Amino acid sequence: MWYSNSDVNFDASLKEKVQMLQQMMKTTDGSSETDTSMQKWDQVWKHEITPWDLGRATPLLASELRRCSSRGATNFVPRESKNVSVLVPGCGSGYDLNVIREYLQALPDGASYPDIKTVVGLEISETSLNKAQERIRAMLEGLGDTPTSKSVAIIEEEHVDIQLNLGDFFEPCNKWNHYCTMNTEGIEDQPNGQIEMNYLFDLVYDYTFFCALPPTLRDRWGQRMSALLKPKSGRLLTIMYPVDGLDRTGKELRGPPFPVTADDYRRVLEPHGFYIAHGPYEDENSVESRKGHEYVCWWGLSNR
Repeated sequence: MWYSNSDVNFDASLKEKVQMLQQMMKTTDGSSETDTSMQKWDQVWKHEITPWDLGRATPLLASELRRCSSRGATNFVPRESKNVSVLVPGCGSGYDLNVIREYLQALPDGASYPDIKTVVGLEISETSLNKAQERIRAMLEGLGDTPTSKSVAIIEEEHVDIQLNLGDFFEPCNKWNHYCTMNTEGIEDQPNGQIEMNYLFDLVYDYTFFCALPPTLRDRWGQRMSALLKPKSGRLLTIMYPVDGLDRTGKELRGPPFPVTADDYRRVLEPHGFYIAHGPYEDENSVESRKGHEYVCWWGLSNR
């Protein structure tokens, strides 16, 4: 079932939005589950059926990044390397991309730390990328959520690139289309430009991406993660949400759009060489409405 503007109630409750989202993600025309993903997710963002979107970065991410370098098991920043790269699949509105940028920007200077730092946001919806570009531009300008001109002031001498890409997570990186690169020096717009990105990532961050995939795609997700992450030194950070699928009253269905369990992650990651580096555990910095329903887990990848 496809939705037009008139079909969508923009004041719909959380439960109704989750049900809309689940219905839109179903394949009803006999096609494979990935054939129409771009069209479906673009509708989701156009109609604002995004019950997972907090409207800001999750404070949990910043707290985890602050702690990760002091825990050897979760430190993903390579020493004696020129590059560090982070991938955020399903980056949505882009709030968390800027949190990761700030963390990398604050790394100490010195020969043992990377010079080239890149945060890659991947989305299958162009509408979502438009939103992310406007919000990140505003954050870099220090003007809150108010988008202004395309010229970004130079705030710091060194910078971390935020690279937005349009593409399918399950496709090779060189098939993703480069949408734009943003930093405190400015914005480089390259819509639909091909990019060279065959390298492996030091960190992949998944929050509300795993749970957005139909459960039949979860094993492919685990396999793809193992192909994207640097073995041994790389880390996968998963915030498992929504765990148990119910709110505190035990009545409301939670999304987006499919509930998860910790075993769901283990089941599809461990066969591909992943092991738990730290977790899963609750974090005191979860937003109030998600406490008890989300868990942090850091994963390592064995040397293949």
